[in-house]
Amino acid sequence: MKRKKVITVFVLFLGILSFAQSKKEKIKEVMGLMEVDKLTMQTAEQMIGYYKNNFSDIPEDVWNDFLKEIHPEKMIESYVLIYDKYYTESDLDELITFYKSPVGQKTIKNMPAILKESMEAGAQFGREIGERLLQKMKDGKYQSPPPPMPSDED
Repeated sequence: MKRKKVITVFVLFLGILSFAQSKKEKIKEVMGLMEVDKLTMQTAEQMIGYYKNNFSDIPEDVWNDFLKEIHPEKMIESYVLIYDKYYTESDLDELITFYKSPVGQKTIKNMPAILKESMEAGAQFGREIGERLLQKMKDGKYQSPPPPMPSDED
């Protein structure tokens, strides 16, 4: 009887383990369909391009060595943990179906440009808000409250 319980528990454990591996594999499939590896490298190259422009005295081989240190699979492993937290296996099935569809493929193809333009638009929006706020402060429409008066207890 004891042996039967141990075997049952073992089989249940294996079932749970295979379910978890199945979900992990689905997440990795989503990551593959989304071309996360390519996006990671494109993002790294864009960042390095920015730094190259601002630190032109650094030799090219330093940037090349840095790029060699970037491993998209590490980013994917981080994403697996995140996706596992927020998506069910059923959700992942739907994501896989979506990313395999024509509109899903179009989304993947256009995502780098959309992200870049969105970031630029957000930065512009932030600058405009900041400029308006500074102007209103200069015009005296917004003033900082006076500092608190020290109390007798201090």
